[in-house]
Amino acid sequence: MRDLLLKKLFRGVDPFKTWRNHSGKKADHSYPHSGLSPDLVRQTIKRILDRNITVPLIVEVGSFKGGSACTIASTIKEAGLHATLLCIDTFLGDVNMRTDHNGWLDWLDLQGGHPTVFDQFMANIVDRGHQDVVLPLVASSTVGLRALQRIGITFPMAYLDSAHEAEETMLELKLLSRLMPGGSVLLGDDFSWPSVSGDVVTFVQQRKLNMNILDGHYYSIDMKGE
Repeated sequence: MRDLLLKKLFRGVDPFKTWRNHSGKKADHSYPHSGLSPDLVRQTIKRILDRNITVPLIVEVGSFKGGSACTIASTIKEAGLHATLLCIDTFLGDVNMRTDHNGWLDWLDLQGGHPTVFDQFMANIVDRGHQDVVLPLVASSTVGLRALQRIGITFPMAYLDSAHEAEETMLELKLLSRLMPGGSVLLGDDFSWPSVSGDVVTFVQQRKLNMNILDGHYYSIDMKGE
């Protein structure tokens, strides 16, 4: 799967081979809002494997500085899966960060007016030794997911931790549903945000899907595909 993604989306060039770290980032795993636990990832992978579905690809939508990506990648290795983790993110932050909600603009570490999140993500992935599993796709969620649809890529597991904006979350859920066949599991973060839970509940009810709330903060949806 990794070779196919490299061929279709990167012209065969591994981004970790040509990354130059122009902003001089060193590994920093202190970002406080990457609470995804290995156990939750483990349980989700097991649910899929118990359905006799292979897991060659996991897609993360919303990666930021790589905390959850490192958790997923380490769990992939622990499970002995030959899987790729494709991380879709603009690495430019969200509305709350750009408008400095609660001082969150600092998280973007602007240099020349440009966020340096991508370099931080790459530095963190390399520090944990997960560049053999992770592939970063620098794109919005809509561009990234539509690109996968266009080249005919589907996947049995996704982790959604993206915009947290009403209607935008719904759009992401709809795009993911086109790429996740029956038996797939969508794991999502921040169900406690009304902008997220409102769209998630509406999506699940409209499509009559099974959903579980996990630890009051995460949710999982059994996808049926389209």
